[in-house]
Amino acid sequence: MWVEGKGDRLELAREAGWGGVSWRSVVAGVFVAYGVIGACIGIAAAVLHGELRRRTATTKRSPTTPEASRRLRPLDRR
Repeated sequence: MWVEGKGDRLELAREAGWGGVSWRSVVAGVFVAYGVIGACIGIAAAVLHGELRRRTATTKRSPTTPEASRRLRPLDRR
């Protein structure tokens, strides 16, 4: 019984024209992954920010009572 090993797969890959993995391609892949994650976070933040603005713009505000407005005004110091 023959079992294919790591060396057999490497030899087959080399015969097919595939080389090793370079450190440059690893670094480029890491930067691309960071960029994709950053873009997803930016899109999610923009959507959530727009949703928050939409909700606060359509929320009805309760009318202010005269007692409440007196409490909000600064004291007159003469």
